[in-house]
Amino acid sequence: MGLSDMNRNSRDNSDNGDYNKDRLSAPADFDGPTGNRKCTDILFALLMLVMWASMTALGIYSWNNGDYRAVLYPMDYAGNICGTDFGQQDMTAYSKILYINNFGGGVCVSECPKIENLVDVRTFVTYNGLWLGDGATLNSSFVDIADYSNATGVLTCTEDTCPTDPDSSWISSGILRGNGFAWYATDTIEVLGVRCVANPSALDELDDLIQTSEDTPVFDIDGFNQAQKIWSNLYGDLYEAGYYILIFGLVVSMVIGFVYSQLLRIQLILGFMIWGSIIASISIFFLCGGYAYSTAVAWRKADPIVQSDSNIMAANICSYILIGLGGLAIVVTIFLRKQIMLSMACVRSAGRSMSAMPTMALFPFLQVIGLASFMAVWLVYAVHLASTGDIGLKSLPTTATVAVRTYEFDEFTTRSGWYLLFCFYWTSAFIGAVGEIVIAMCVSKWYFTRYVKANYDKP
Repeated sequence: MGLSDMNRNSRDNSDNGDYNKDRLSAPADFDGPTGNRKCTDILFALLMLVMWASMTALGIYSWNNGDYRAVLYPMDYAGNICGTDFGQQDMTAYSKILYINNFGGGVCVSECPKIENLVDVRTFVTYNGLWLGDGATLNSSFVDIADYSNATGVLTCTEDTCPTDPDSSWISSGILRGNGFAWYATDTIEVLGVRCVANPSALDELDDLIQTSEDTPVFDIDGFNQAQKIWSNLYGDLYEAGYYILIFGLVVSMVIGFVYSQLLRIQLILGFMIWGSIIASISIFFLCGGYAYSTAVAWRKADPIVQSDSNIMAANICSYILIGLGGLAIVVTIFLRKQIMLSMACVRSAGRSMSAMPTMALFPFLQVIGLASFMAVWLVYAVHLASTGDIGLKSLPTTATVAVRTYEFDEFTTRSGWYLLFCFYWTSAFIGAVGEIVIAMCVSKWYFTRYVKANYDKP
């Protein structure tokens, strides 16, 4: 390298240093990137205030014209609200609903019926109370049903409409494959405190007891059972595991997330945690895929084979998809390794700011409190608005002429519901954005004070 080249390089470095110093230097009265902040979108602020004011006005209207009990408590087939005096009949003493057909039609009862033998195919719960056939093993005391003798649209069982012979009852006009106005007396489970749904074990027992002759139309009792089981298992499990869901799904998960975020502040273990989380996430695909494949193999080798060919094929397909997703995740991770390392550097810088400002970790809790407070008010408005609809009679396409009650909303109520949903999304997004702005301003202020201003304050 010649002398002229060395002089030119030295001059370029000096120029770059002067340029960088001029670019990073700040006026004497400059107080960082957050020193002169103010509301720059007055129109947005005014629109949000108008939105909250109109939502409050809509909530007051809904409060004065609605009744929350119409939404929170179940409604029977005649339009009465179980457990309340809202409707044509006073159902205060009958707080639970016992479902009778697939359309949600049911009757109000005082307690969910319990049957030791799970099912009695010669006893029916109908739109007009109990129907006890010849050979019934139960008496009327196993369930306390409200009096529907004067109800609108009441249908009564007869020997023709509700035969007690298990060979013909399923396709009768009363049962009508679960679409009629009567249902077998089955053991039930209580769901959400006010709903009585058939016990899955009772449905299995019923499936064994119901018989049809070859010349009768094919019925889908298996499909009906599966639908009932999904309802029963879903809400039954949620009800039974409510405490565990609350403790582990909310409290424990929040604590683990907080601890995890705090561990990310430790520079020595940051890399292990990030890459360990990525590897663990990818491993889940392979573990689930391997489990699905081994399950399919076990089903295929079972003697006798219990699972259908479609279930075995579905398990195989799921295993291939999961393993393929795991391989795809590995490829994506390899291609994004530089971006992951850059993200780790950002996390390290964020960890330094968190160490300097530990109280900043409490701000998300304030956001949660704010969102929960808004949701509490919003839910009151939404529930009362939903109760302002009119109870209408909906006829169903069945030969038993069954009808159920439904809520019918006018155009104003429908649009108001969509507006409340819009208010919820806008407010929740605003609360999240406020948190992002506050944390960003704190970090930028800390960075300016710690690195930029400190360097230029040196003599």
